[in-house]
Amino acid sequence: MSEWCVSNTNCGGNIALYLNGSHPQLDDGVVTREVLGYHPRGKCDDYRSTPIQIKACPGDYYVYELVRPDESVRGPSYCADFIETCESSSGSMSLSRCQLFEAGFPSDILHLNDPRCRGTVRNGRVEFYFDIDHVCGTNLMANGTHFIYENFIIGDPNSVGHLISRERILKLPFSCVYSQTQTLSMDINPLESTVHRTLPAGQGTYQVRMIPYQDAEFYHPFAGSVNAELKEQIFVEVRVEGVDSRQFASVIDTCWATPVIDPNYPLRWDLITDMCPSPNDKVELLQNGVSTSSRFSFSMFIFTANSTKIYLHCAIHLCLLTDNPCSV
Repeated sequence: MSEWCVSNTNCGGNIALYLNGSHPQLDDGVVTREVLGYHPRGKCDDYRSTPIQIKACPGDYYVYELVRPDESVRGPSYCADFIETCESSSGSMSLSRCQLFEAGFPSDILHLNDPRCRGTVRNGRVEFYFDIDHVCGTNLMANGTHFIYENFIIGDPNSVGHLISRERILKLPFSCVYSQTQTLSMDINPLESTVHRTLPAGQGTYQVRMIPYQDAEFYHPFAGSVNAELKEQIFVEVRVEGVDSRQFASVIDTCWATPVIDPNYPLRWDLITDMCPSPNDKVELLQNGVSTSSRFSFSMFIFTANSTKIYLHCAIHLCLLTDNPCSV
């Protein structure tokens, strides 16, 4: 959110709300800040809204616990210097058009890394967008724990025909960060188990699904409860959705079973360890590290300690195909 007064109507409402005070530091923990607004018939601090709580987080972002503004005057809206959205392999950044103009950067000179990707003006803001079909010069990187889509909003006044320039150049980086590893669980009864994590602001989401099948061709998923006979072969697919399959492959690191839903339960039976079938069981790793789906099979069993159900857990990571071979 902005820390200074913003003219009304610049943030999608009649009263632009801003913080009365600075953002916290990492060591400050959760702090409370007063919220002020520019009243249409007054001045900057004539409108006071309900205070909010803010926390600074590692990675240079903040978490806001916003509350519904006092609507005794119509149209109050929180005002951010930028609004970033990340989902799957796409990202968008929205900036205040007025603040950009006041800083000397009109919207018509702004673009992403690819100069053809210009911003769209909507509701007093300039919006930039990229996805897998409109890359716009976005760079994809991986650091071992996260993969990162990075781009820049660039404002470079036209200097064609001029030997020198004293005009300022804007180069504003923004990125979408996704966790490279996930752990998901499934008991042997449901058809599917879904993990859908929403990460903090500036980070993205993707979905991981674990699906049991009845056949080695993976044509027929179990419908309803999985009632398998002992020694019957169970075929499992771990599928990642919401990432670009041309850029990533999923890799199963470990899979194990427990007699209870807790994946950290001390009694466990390993099926896959270090991306390889466990030597203690007849597990077949059918596909791993070649696409966004990994597959394996195992022979149905039970725990002898008064258990009638097994719970399956897998830890996976996403491998960037351009970095190195992902298959094992």
